[in-house]
Amino acid sequence: NLQKKINFKRNIADFPKLYGGSTWWSLSAACCQYVLGFIDKNPSFFNRFKYTFCAEEIFFQTIILNSPLKENVVNDNLRYILWENRNGNVPANLDETDIKTIEKSEKLFARRFEYPASEKLVAEIKKRLI
Repeated sequence: NLQKKINFKRNIADFPKLYGGSTWWSLSAACCQYVLGFIDKNPSFFNRFKYTFCAEEIFFQTIILNSPLKENVVNDNLRYILWENRNGNVPANLDETDIKTIEKSEKLFARRFEYPASEKLVAEIKKRLI
């Protein structure tokens, strides 16, 4: 907020093209090694994000999508998320009415489960896993 009030702007002229996306993703071992190596070789890149709003939505995506690994990126975080206001939250707190949609989604993970809205859904998932 202070940066906005004083109209502070950062120079990104010497910065790679910025990419953004979900904070929920899965990375291969090779990708993790590449990212760690990049950070070791480019500490100024890491430091540039120190006071960046939503850095977790830009940092990894920018490194990976400016790398040789970009050809392997699949734009699917494998998370079932309902981006709507329901059960007191955005994204929605999932409930028992979501079970069929979750099953059909082919996603490996789901977000967001919160008591008490998700209690019956969690019980149903546990029942189906046994």
